[in-house]
Amino acid sequence: MSKVADLMATGPITANADEKVSEVAKRMAGGHVGAVLVVSGDALVGVFSERDVATRVIAAGKDPAATAVGDVATTEVVTVGPDDGIRAA
Repeated sequence: MSKVADLMATGPITANADEKVSEVAKRMAGGHVGAVLVVSGDALVGVFSERDVATRVIAAGKDPAATAVGDVATTEVVTVGPDDGIRAA
């Protein structure tokens, strides 16, 4: 059975919860990714996606340069590991 790692083209990109949306969005664009894992220390605290930028920042009238990514990330996250089977994903 194939594993999640078999389908991963790159390792995950992370952002610290206190980083500003504008900086994380630039990194996402440069890395050609639509989402990053949001961490606080070693703990996963959320996922920040292009949709979060659109709905929780721009549409909400927040300043991307002043808003912490951890404040607008999706926090209810279900995860699988690289050694899990693709059916689990």
